Amino acid sequence: MTIEREDGLDYEQFERECNRVLTNMAGLGIHDIADATWRDYYNDGLPPRNAVDCAIMDSTDDELRELIHG
Repeated sequence: MTIEREDGLDYEQFERECNRVLTNMAGLGIHDIADATWRDYYNDGLPPRNAVDCAIMDSTDDELRELIHG
């Protein structure tokens, strides 16, 4: 199944951009948020920055949320 996104990113590009955003925010990579549903965020058409924010807020890791959002 191919997803048409407004930003034209394929899934690998989306993951790379999410990783870049999270690294710039907190020095972490996307795989440091173990329970993040990156494919769902991609399929929902979220821009990478919004996907990272959702992953942080959806995370069950309270320390991670505190580290990033203070």
